[in-house]
Amino acid sequence: MRRLFPVLFLSLVGCGSKPATKPDPKPQKKAATTRTCNPKVKGDCEKQCQAGDVGSCVILSQMFQLGVGVAKDPKRAEQAALRALKLAGPACEAGNAQACMTLAGASFYGKGVKQDIPRGVKLVARACELGSPDGCATLGMMYAEGQGVPADPGQAAGLYKKACDKGHQPGCALLASVLLQGNGVARDVKRSAALYTGACQGGVAAACADLAVLHVQGIGVKKDLQIAAQLSTAACKAGNGNACGNLSAMYLTGQGVKKDPEVGIALLYRSCSLGHQPACQQLAAIDQAAKKKSKKKKRRRRRSRRRRGRSS
Repeated sequence: MRRLFPVLFLSLVGCGSKPATKPDPKPQKKAATTRTCNPKVKGDCEKQCQAGDVGSCVILSQMFQLGVGVAKDPKRAEQAALRALKLAGPACEAGNAQACMTLAGASFYGKGVKQDIPRGVKLVARACELGSPDGCATLGMMYAEGQGVPADPGQAAGLYKKACDKGHQPGCALLASVLLQGNGVARDVKRSAALYTGACQGGVAAACADLAVLHVQGIGVKKDLQIAAQLSTAACKAGNGNACGNLSAMYLTGQGVKKDPEVGIALLYRSCSLGHQPACQQLAAIDQAAKKKSKKKKRRRRRSRRRRGRSS
């Protein structure tokens, strides 16, 4: 079963290579009166960012970067991201877990500050200690992969559980994955399926994709190809490349859905465009096979023309 890696860091896209200026402690005085903005309310994120809320600055940066709710503006996205970094230092020290996560992401990727992975690990750990489920789930993934810390599957599972217990659905999906594999914990396929179900209902597309696989195989749940197709369809629409690839196979073979090779190939293209490499490899193989078939046809036509020429 594929590992799940939801994006947990509040990425500071667009930041330049210049280190952030020394954190100004003044905005911290306003911290008590600020709140995380509502992106659906026009101008709210800009207002709260200016008032000193770190999370609002990160959201505002993403809005300008992607052109969501505002006109796309990379320069303003960078300005908002750098302001988030400027505010994050004192806010993290004061116990703001989200600010710690913002600084951690910047430290890991060298966005706006000097790249410093050990510092990033400490900041993520602090965020987790401060009660951030994002922090706990991210730290769990680090222990699972041995990134910045010694690999420890048991520690990873415990951190996933801590995040999941706080209602963090990506963390629940990660916990479901290790329970399914028995990696760092006793294997429990029924609990894994239940956690995948909850995470899927909570909007985690990757959980829906993995739950679909369980329904195909009948692991921890009743084998049901139609439910698997429905789950894969929902996950594929949400942008999960793995789900699109699995759904493609179902349409190509007629399992759980009416056989439709045209739809199956279209889904393969979508899966590949979403970065699912097995789909890209399958498309390349199909293309190569088609070229070989075309060459054979051409050779047969040439031989046929030669025979007709001799007989005449």
